[in-house]
Amino acid sequence: MPLSGASGSTEYQRLANDIRAQIITGALAPGDRLIEADLTETYDVSRGTVREAIRLLASERLVETVRGRSGGTFVARVAPESIASYLNTTVGALLTQHDVALSDLVEVRQLIEPFAASLAADKCGATGADELHALQVHAKAPDRDEMNWGWHRAVLRLSGNPLLPALAMPVYNVLSTRFDRTQGKQSHWQRIEREHSEITNLIEAGDARGAEEAMRDHLHVVHLTYLDLAAHLATPGLAN
Repeated sequence: MPLSGASGSTEYQRLANDIRAQIITGALAPGDRLIEADLTETYDVSRGTVREAIRLLASERLVETVRGRSGGTFVARVAPESIASYLNTTVGALLTQHDVALSDLVEVRQLIEPFAASLAADKCGATGADELHALQVHAKAPDRDEMNWGWHRAVLRLSGNPLLPALAMPVYNVLSTRFDRTQGKQSHWQRIEREHSEITNLIEAGDARGAEEAMRDHLHVVHLTYLDLAAHLATPGLAN
């Protein structure tokens, strides 16, 4: 089977592209074994080419190698957590290299979290809202920032869509590690406490539209704070 691919790509990259495409389309399923000798014969390439292709796919966590008598290389089952881990590293690097601006991260949250709140209102009801009540931010609590992130993560989980936390967590991690809000104004935390309570009540009541709109309004104000912090990072106490 001849290898096709973009001009300039190496043979092992073209082989990896072909295998990756089969994994994405489902032609290769999680648990399917990739046999080096078979790939060498099928694609008429060297064993070295096959090994380099497998290394590349392993770095993307699409395949995994198991040692031992019953081991080998297998198509991996991709978990949402692994997606979040990969994105966390790359998004952080992009922000550092100025290819992604803080405002870009803000926009991603504004797309994901209001929708997550509406899904949570539709799906979780009073039972799920108990978790949100337990994570309610108290404006004067010493761990208020940790509780804040815990509350937002809970809303994402309660949406019932595992991809939403996977996509949002890298954004959370960058924001929480780059900006120190622990010394923020009391009025800022009082507003967060009030708005979290309002959104929790809307989710508990099953008001999907109300929860979505309230989350959108909440994030708009919170993100103005982040943008202000970013503009004053040289000020002592604001940079993490």
